[in-house]
Amino acid sequence: MNNPKNIIRRIRTEKKILFLTFDDGPHKRNTEEILDILKKESVKAGFFLSGTEVEKYPGIAQKIFNQGHEIGNHGYEHQSGFFSNLNYILKDIKKTDRSLIRLKIAETLFYRPPYLRIPFSLLLHPSKLLKKIILADVSVKDFQIFEPEVIIKRILAKIRPGSIILLHDNTHNNKATIKALPALISEIHERGYRFNILSEFIT
Repeated sequence: MNNPKNIIRRIRTEKKILFLTFDDGPHKRNTEEILDILKKESVKAGFFLSGTEVEKYPGIAQKIFNQGHEIGNHGYEHQSGFFSNLNYILKDIKKTDRSLIRLKIAETLFYRPPYLRIPFSLLLHPSKLLKKIILADVSVKDFQIFEPEVIIKRILAKIRPGSIILLHDNTHNNKATIKALPALISEIHERGYRFNILSEFIT
């Protein structure tokens, strides 16, 4: 960890700002439902996309971008790669970048490692990755939860100014994440928080 500034788990601020992010998409149905909710609530979010899913559903990836949301790199095949060599990791990330660039989406500023496990080789050589590594301080494993109210309760118990919230749009939890989202956004607003995108706070 030669350069801890390259690894971000939470934005340091006293302002009541949160960052809503989604991993593993785009999904052929879920992502568009989430986009509809975000549009209705006037919320911008970050979507960390897997290269394989971008290539399956390029139109949905383009829609995320066109609606003004932030796009991050989540690797190509969603493998942990914790013990993989540095060249493999960088090639995996670059492959997703190329899939996004083909859609006229600029190369992403941010990378989130699958399972939030930073590859050991990147910990040793963080400057080799010309991106910020974005983790999250509010991760409730929503993909394992089938009750929307449980997702809401666990997230609300953890948020604080600058929190990065991790949810998933490519999930098989009977749409619990999608069902939770409107009430979650409403309650967060009731508590005086607003949502923002990471690039406005990270350079």
